[in-house]
Amino acid sequence: MRIFSLLICLFASTNVYADDQCVMNANSIKPLVIDKSLTSYSAWDDANKELRSVLSNGDMLYVKYWACEHYGLNAQLLIPTFEWNAASLEKRISWLSSQVLSKRDVALLDAALKKHGQIQPNDKIEIEGTNYDEFNLEINSVNNLTIITIEYYYG
Repeated sequence: MRIFSLLICLFASTNVYADDQCVMNANSIKPLVIDKSLTSYSAWDDANKELRSVLSNGDMLYVKYWACEHYGLNAQLLIPTFEWNAASLEKRISWLSSQVLSKRDVALLDAALKKHGQIQPNDKIEIEGTNYDEFNLEINSVNNLTIITIEYYYG
């Protein structure tokens, strides 16, 4: 029950960045749209540049873009009751990256995964060859919950 409460808190959290002196323009961030056939629920919050979705398979997706002093992305795929299976995990990583990253960044992430080898619980993989100050893929497992996080920022 505690894990479910944590998920609700993570899924419901919002971060509002309001600063008239921003260096980067948040208006350039376009709504993220996930294929409706893959979702049970999906909502884009344009004011906060956030997407929250419950996928048809039961996974939950949270994506946050921001632009002010830094430009960045934090995308999390929460997989409840996940039995560790590297092939299934790699499919989900591939799907998530194809939804939130540019083709160039997907290729860089794929290359980093190949270089890294077998994915293990609680792995953090730094993706190199970008202009980002930081670009990471992180896999965390807690009890029967696996969280895949892709994040980057620059500025």
